[in-house]
Amino acid sequence: MSNTVYNVQRYVSFSADEFISMLTTSAFVALVLSMRDLFFVRFGDAESIRAALLVFVLVLLMLIVTVWICKIVAVRLGYTVRYREHLVGLIVGAILSFASAGYLPIFIPGGFNFVEPERLHMGKFHGLHRGWEVGLIAGTFPLAMLAGVFVFNPLYLATQGEFFLTAILAACLFAIYACIPIPMLDHSHKGGRPGDLFKYLHGSTFGLDVFFASGAWYIVLSSAVIFFALISWLLIVLSIEAGIGIAIAVYIVSLVIGVLSLFVYDRFFKK
Repeated sequence: MSNTVYNVQRYVSFSADEFISMLTTSAFVALVLSMRDLFFVRFGDAESIRAALLVFVLVLLMLIVTVWICKIVAVRLGYTVRYREHLVGLIVGAILSFASAGYLPIFIPGGFNFVEPERLHMGKFHGLHRGWEVGLIAGTFPLAMLAGVFVFNPLYLATQGEFFLTAILAACLFAIYACIPIPMLDHSHKGGRPGDLFKYLHGSTFGLDVFFASGAWYIVLSSAVIFFALISWLLIVLSIEAGIGIAIAVYIVSLVIGVLSLFVYDRFFKK
């Protein structure tokens, strides 16, 4: 128990580079989510700027908590992870969002750099021998983001506040976009050994980490995440008051949909 606490204290802390990465991601996400008010409706008045700053703080807190949860999962599995932003994806997303007049908020959440610290090393890593652990750690990010819906949904129902509505939208978009498999855009993986999984995944997104580790897990995760996010948002759009019971039911149904998606893939598409 004491060893676990020591590992959590040592390896779950955030480095300066990680915090800068989270600040960068949060700034772009806040810009994308607030773009319509900032540039197309109220055009940068004091109220829209204040709202954008509140969204920035909200997104930063959500990102810190989510990455922290992933770090704990990683430590328990014998790894340490470092969050880093996907700057190209953030810039391209902001441009596309501006082109859609703010109606289509797009961003790429980033990903993890994986390390096996010496104190946590459980044996030499060969290829995909323990790839499922990498997939589980990366998959924790969208699942933890969706857990935010359980937190913000009751607050939105109680207050009908736009702030909590934005929080739910941010959580859903983070979860969906985190499932997009985007490879590294540089050549940092070249020169690595064929079995060096971490070298090949360096610079990739959460979605590619999951997909590379396990195609089956990727299908289940992405299908469940997309279904849950869309249904959660649809309930809000239709003004249907969904309490915690309905939210849990939708969560369970989403997992079932994910498993069924895997069955359909294996039955009709896998060769």
